Amino acid sequence: MIAIGKNIRKSREAKGLSQEQLSALAGIDRTYIGSIERGERNVAVINLIRIASALNIEVAALFPPMATLLEVLKNETTFDNKLEREE
Repeated sequence: MIAIGKNIRKSREAKGLSQEQLSALAGIDRTYIGSIERGERNVAVINLIRIASALNIEVAALFPPMATLLEVLKNETTFDNKLEREE
């Protein structure tokens, strides 16, 4: 999700860390951090925990507000229902 990546980047930059520094602290490859920040990857929960720990923040701080998450879920369900009707 793009919002999580943006929140990771914002938190990383607020701490004055480069992607390379964050990757070293989190034990995750730098290119993977970059792709997460750009919203190109679905990130596993274990990696969210590693990133949050490296940033010294709660995992929840990486997520957008619940209303945003619910809107994403609503749009996903609508899309899935549309596909089912077309089959």
